[in-house]
Amino acid sequence: MMNADLRIYQYKGILNIKRSQVLETNVLPKDDSVEWLFLIADKKEDKRYTFFYKIEHSSNALYENPFFNQLAFMDEVGKFIKSNI
Repeated sequence: MMNADLRIYQYKGILNIKRSQVLETNVLPKDDSVEWLFLIADKKEDKRYTFFYKIEHSSNALYENPFFNQLAFMDEVGKFIKSNI
């Protein structure tokens, strides 16, 4: 997997995510080493796209509270986003 510092982030966004049930209760979003999620673009066609995120102000990020991120999508997803903004 590419180092997050070398990845090109094309967008800024806000995520509001729930803590995974497999994480301990004291874990914060900044502690999550995965840093990728799925965007469900069309539930009918089951289109899902992977995107990576980098928390902008990691000390302020909490689960179930919106926090700012930089987002990195693959080319196909970028085209989808631009056509739906």
